[in-house]
Amino acid sequence: MNIISFAFRNIFRNKRRSFITILAISIGFVAINLFGGYAMNTFKSLKISAIYGEGIGHLTVYKEGFLDNGTLDPAKYMISTDDMKTIEAVMSKDSRIVKVIPKLSVSGLVSNGINSTIFIAQGVNPDDEDFLKKDFPYSGEGSPISSKKPTGGQVAEKLAHMLNLKLGDVATIMANTLDGQMNAVDLDVSGIFNTGTAATNDKFILMPLSLAQSLYNTESVDRLVLLLNDANNTVPVKNDLLEALKKADFSAEIKTWDELSAFYSQVKNMFSMIFFFIFCIVLLIVVTSVINTMTMSVVERTQEIGTLRALGLQKTRILEIFGAEGFAIGFVGTVCGIAATLVLILAISAGDITYYPPGIDTPVKIIVDFVPSIIITSGLFLIGLSFVSAIIPSSKASRLNIVDALGHV
Repeated sequence: MNIISFAFRNIFRNKRRSFITILAISIGFVAINLFGGYAMNTFKSLKISAIYGEGIGHLTVYKEGFLDNGTLDPAKYMISTDDMKTIEAVMSKDSRIVKVIPKLSVSGLVSNGINSTIFIAQGVNPDDEDFLKKDFPYSGEGSPISSKKPTGGQVAEKLAHMLNLKLGDVATIMANTLDGQMNAVDLDVSGIFNTGTAATNDKFILMPLSLAQSLYNTESVDRLVLLLNDANNTVPVKNDLLEALKKADFSAEIKTWDELSAFYSQVKNMFSMIFFFIFCIVLLIVVTSVINTMTMSVVERTQEIGTLRALGLQKTRILEIFGAEGFAIGFVGTVCGIAATLVLILAISAGDITYYPPGIDTPVKIIVDFVPSIIITSGLFLIGLSFVSAIIPSSKASRLNIVDALGHV
C-alpha cells in the first residue's frame, strides 16, 4: 500500500472539512511569510538608510573616552591632525576599508538677525558626503553642500521655516569654541531639505567640515566614519582595527552601525516580538484545526481501524496512516500558501501603498520581500506540526480493542 497516495485520497473524503483545515493552514502560512517578508525589507531599508542615508557608515572610530566624557571635555577627546595621520596609515593597509570620512558635530544657536533658536549640525567634507550619499540623490530645494561654497550649508526644512530663511539668505551660527570662547560664523543657506525625521527636522544643519572647524576654532574632528567593501566584514574589521590601532599607540573606541542606530535596534526588536506573537497564533490555529479534523476522521473511521487491525496491521502502521494524512493536509495547505504568498507579494509590489512610520515625516511605501529561508522554514514547520497534530488523536484509536473498534457506532 502506497501510504502517501492513500493519505491524499483520504483527506478528500470529507471535502468541506479538509478544505477548511487547508484554508486555515494556508492563511497562517501566508500571514507568516508576508509579515516576515515585510520585516526583512524593513530591516534591509533601515540598514542602508543608517549606513548611507544617516551617514553612520559601517564603523565609526572615536578617541577612547569620547562617548563617555566628550561632552564635558571635548578638546581632550578630539582626533587631532597627528592622530589622523596615524589612523590613516593603519587603515591604508586594510583593503576592506573603502573610505575614511572625518566628521565633526557642532551645536549652538542659529539666528536670522531677529530671532534665534538652537541647532545641531554636522560638518563633513562635501566630496565625502557626495560619496556617502551617491545612492541617495539630493531632493531638497537648492543644492547640497559643495566644496565650491565653503560657507554654504543645508538647513532642515522646519528650522528654515521657523527662522523664515530662504535660499541665498545668510544665517549667523554661534557656539562656544573648544576653549570655551563664544564664536560666530555666517552660514549661506544653499539648500533646504527634509531630514525625514521629526526629531531633527526643526534643528539640523549640514555644513562643510572646514566651516564647522572654524566655528569650534579647531583643526580636529570628533570621529571617523568608515565605509567597507562588504557589510559582512563589519565585526572582523572592527576587531582587527582595534588591535592595529593599539599597536600604533592610539587608544580608540569603535562602534558598529547597528550599535549607533538606536532606531534600527528598536524597530528590529519590536518586529521580532510581533513576528513571535503571529507565529504563536498561527501555531495554535494549525494545531487546533488539524487535531479537530483528524479527531472527527478517527471517530468516523473507528470501524475501519478495527478492520485494518483485524487484518494484522500493527498499531504503529495505523499511526503512520493518520500521520501521513496530517502530512498531506499540511503539504497541500503549504503549497496553496506559497501560491497565495507569491500573488499577494506581486499585488502589493504593483500597488502604491504608503504609510507614515512613527517619527518619520515622509511617506514610506510598503514592500514585501520574497524570502526563501522564511518560506522554507515556516513551510517545513507547519507540515511537521500537521503531522504531529494528526498523531495525537489517532494514537488513542490505535490502542482500541479490535472487537470494540469493529462494534463502534
